Amino acid sequence: MFAGPPVLWRAARRCFGLSVLCAIIAVGTAIVRGNLPPHHRTTARYVIMAFGLAPVVVIYPIGYVFQRHVGRQWCRANGRLCTYCAYNVSNLADTGTCPECGNTYDLERDAAMWAEIGLTGD
Repeated sequence: MFAGPPVLWRAARRCFGLSVLCAIIAVGTAIVRGNLPPHHRTTARYVIMAFGLAPVVVIYPIGYVFQRHVGRQWCRANGRLCTYCAYNVSNLADTGTCPECGNTYDLERDAAMWAEIGLTGD
């Protein structure tokens, strides 16, 4: 199970799901490629390469940039972010309901989730 705040596990699951979809499309195209007429086989080769490389070239770098963005937001908010949507709750009480997503937050409890990914208020 992925540790840390839910806002980051949703991003990780989406990256994984898109990667699996790309792999399915690449493998499916490779299987079908043998039955295609010769003038379509070249196009199929490029489809296989594009979907095979998409996770490494596009999907995971976007996930990494999102994770870095959330980390920068956490630093700017001095550790006072909603763990569900990364909304800055620094102007709100220590416990309550996030105005952005409607989930409850508790900064003491949430600090442990942020610490699991290496963000601590020390």
